[in-house]
Amino acid sequence: MTGPPLSVQCRASKSLGTFVRRAVTILVCSVAFLAKAQHIPTIDSLQKKLSTAKSSDSVTILNQISWEYRLSNSQQARIYANQALALAEGQGNTRGQADALRRIGVVDYVQGKYPAALQRYLEAAHHSYRLSGFSGKRKSDGHRPWHTCRNSPPHV
Repeated sequence: MTGPPLSVQCRASKSLGTFVRRAVTILVCSVAFLAKAQHIPTIDSLQKKLSTAKSSDSVTILNQISWEYRLSNSQQARIYANQALALAEGQGNTRGQADALRRIGVVDYVQGKYPAALQRYLEAAHHSYRLSGFSGKRKSDGHRPWHTCRNSPPHV
């Protein structure tokens, strides 16, 4: 018994390959559309919260809105993160500053501005380090953070 001629097999294989490619393309586009549309209610609810929020909560909400926009609209994400940074600096809110700088770093990364992203991440790390309370000086109980001890690995 022999199968169909080779030319028929090739055409069937090509049409199956075309079908699979089209199905995958439709699936990817559908997922991308749903992912983009899914964050819209979140942004709307956060913007409503922002309009009634206390000043101290505004930094957190601005950072959350920035995070929601990070992939779909990086320019909007940057605007909200910059607003959060300015407000946090005005309030002396170190944690808010660190979060806003991380958000700006993410936007820089998404836009392909890798050196700028790294700079923002380092600035955010500096603020986070200040929050952690490590001064690099010997603690009164005789213990020092592992990174201030020579030849000493971190304790896990």
